[in-house]
Amino acid sequence: MTFTERTPGDHPLGDGRAFGHRDVSLIEPPVNTAGDAPGQVDGTAFRREHGIGEDELLLAIVTRLVPALEKDAGVELTVDAVRRLDDPKVRLAIVGAGPSLERTRTPAAAVNAELRRQAVLVPGQLADPRPAYQAADVVLGMGGSALRGLAFGKPVVVHGAAGYTAVHEPGPLVEPHASRCMYGFGDGSRAPEALAGQLRGLLHDPGHRARLGSWGREWVVGRFSLESVTSSFEELYGRVLARPARVTGWLKDLEQMTRYEFTKPAALRLLGR
Repeated sequence: MTFTERTPGDHPLGDGRAFGHRDVSLIEPPVNTAGDAPGQVDGTAFRREHGIGEDELLLAIVTRLVPALEKDAGVELTVDAVRRLDDPKVRLAIVGAGPSLERTRTPAAAVNAELRRQAVLVPGQLADPRPAYQAADVVLGMGGSALRGLAFGKPVVVHGAAGYTAVHEPGPLVEPHASRCMYGFGDGSRAPEALAGQLRGLLHDPGHRARLGSWGREWVVGRFSLESVTSSFEELYGRVLARPARVTGWLKDLEQMTRYEFTKPAALRLLGR
């Protein structure tokens, strides 16, 4: 029996089987939905510190600013979408640090200059980013960051590769998002107009935001909370213990894994990687 961990975009079951395991189970990454919850921290202090008015609408991205998984590309796309919105009540806070920090600040400064206001804030990394989640009206991101946004009862727009963005809401995208750890794959167009339209639909409808936030909180607690993931582990261990061990199965797994360990390095050398 093999358990898999994953980063956004992974397909861990297929990867586990490719490695040679026949019996692979997926455990979702847990979220501390007790600590990450509406009202657990003060979001108004974050707004005051960064000069965000009570009547302004705050978009928040909490992320590592790195090229990996196109995290920085998703941030830049959002900055461009804010420029397209050109709404004086909309602000964007990008919370995080990493090698792409300066690359992020450049387009942010350009948008602020064009709009003649501090539309995009890049405060850097916070020791505790929870106030940014609490302060937000809409959260954008991928992976654990998107899940934490849902835990705080916020509507979430999922980022992904090749310009992917989508509102996480009831419908056909729920399972694809969940199976890819809140990630998606776009068509490469990277058009900010599409994201601006998604945001406009959320920002102009407080009732819709409230409904999505409530649904998202319930969904993440039911599927990704520590209690839910612990129960999944208990059920999985129970199934494994109830299944009689067979030496032939272990030997077959060992043979497949050994073959994989020898063939993969050779294939990579042939491909020049």
